[in-house]
Amino acid sequence: MNYKELKKTALLAGLMTVMVGSIYGCGNNKSDNNENKQTTVEAVTTEAETTGAKSESETVTTETPAIQTNQDSSAGENAGEEITTRSQDNMQYTAQNIIGTYVCDRATIMISRAGGENVNIDISWGSSAYSSAEWTISGTFDAENLCINYTDAVMKEVEYGENGDISNETVFYSDGTGSFMFDMDAQTVIWNDNKENAASGMIFELTNINGTVGR
Repeated sequence: MNYKELKKTALLAGLMTVMVGSIYGCGNNKSDNNENKQTTVEAVTTEAETTGAKSESETVTTETPAIQTNQDSSAGENAGEEITTRSQDNMQYTAQNIIGTYVCDRATIMISRAGGENVNIDISWGSSAYSSAEWTISGTFDAENLCINYTDAVMKEVEYGENGDISNETVFYSDGTGSFMFDMDAQTVIWNDNKENAASGMIFELTNINGTVGR
């Protein structure tokens, strides 16, 4: 082998050595880069999870007082409703609270005081322009049960002249019994007539606070 061939062989050997070193060098760098990238990803993931956990903890801490505040507010409202209801239940009424004129269809109930808790009740039920059925009743207001029980009611048929004066009246009975039941909130009264059941199914509504003038 001459000098040129030896030199060529040496050059080829050196070139191979450089190439092999280059290949192994790239492989090592890639592995290092992958390890560095994996470490970086893990660090970011850990930080994100930690931040997320802190956010959830802060959210719970922030929302808890708001929930407690709403519960306290709701409890306060319920307590107010209970106080109002109890106040209404315990309210004391007198005969003065039921005085007035109550109307249903063509029938009118007029209630006026007769001293203390005693009341006069005059009922007029028009049958025509010149005649009506009329009841004269006296009783005592029961404030506890919001009612009036009565006896000895007088019922008569009354006829009127053209000038409005009574032209004739006929008494049908004077032993009527029954009761009046009051709804103070609705301002209504139900008349239970034991004698004839005259006002069955009727509810009389307060139209003004004026009763009869007196007897």
